[in-house]
Amino acid sequence: MTTAATTETAATPESWHASILTADGKFSPGWQDKLPESMADHRPMLAQYGDFETFVKAHKDNMTTARAKTEGMVKVPGAKATPEEISAYHKALGVPETPDGYGIKAPEKMPDGVVWDEEHSKKFAEVAHKLGLTPSVVAALRDFQVTSTGEQAAAQRATIQKLMEAETAELKSLFGSKLDESVLSAQRVALSEGLPKDIFDPQHPDFWGPQALRFAANMAAKLGEGRLPSGPAVANLSPGLLATDIMTNPQNPEYAAYQNGDATVSVKVLELMRRATPAAA
Repeated sequence: MTTAATTETAATPESWHASILTADGKFSPGWQDKLPESMADHRPMLAQYGDFETFVKAHKDNMTTARAKTEGMVKVPGAKATPEEISAYHKALGVPETPDGYGIKAPEKMPDGVVWDEEHSKKFAEVAHKLGLTPSVVAALRDFQVTSTGEQAAAQRATIQKLMEAETAELKSLFGSKLDESVLSAQRVALSEGLPKDIFDPQHPDFWGPQALRFAANMAAKLGEGRLPSGPAVANLSPGLLATDIMTNPQNPEYAAYQNGDATVSVKVLELMRRATPAAA
């Protein structure tokens, strides 16, 4: 049976939502401190707002500023980007429509020892375009490549120069004033063996080196003049060595005439020696 007595219910604690507002709808003093602990980190920032209107206006201003900062920005294509999205991204960056658009050309001044390769340049432009590189990046890479190649060429020349100086010093040490005579003898050995005479020419790129020259010259001395080529075969020697052969090789047909002071042969020897001497710079 129900009685008319009034049943008292337990009082419900006031929620924090209601406690932060005053009767006129403004934030109550110290309202930020009434926020739950999950929002504790935001309390210092929220303390600057005294009502909803101020809060909403600040939020609106922040959104406007954020949108302004994105103007002119381009979305970076992701792994699943479409060709159209990638094309738009490249266009925004300034990537030319075709590889020719890079306009890659040789620098006005190329480093010593570096030759511009037009075909290589075209292939580089194709790869750069495929990767979406900007013109400024391509130009920087071109300059780096040219400079790097020039430095490598200079280092190579320096190495070759040191090797040549070392070789010249070794030749001088091994042969002294008899270098030309030794070269001539060694080349005659080369001809007798069916080898090119240039392998024993210190001025030729195919030179086998000082030790090989000494070996061949010693072999010539052991073989003797009678077993070495002369005449037409020796005529294939360089001007300087041919002059030396006329002056020193008894087997040479003009040797005797030169020794007897024949004017014609003497003039020939002088001319050969002149041709063998590099012109002054």
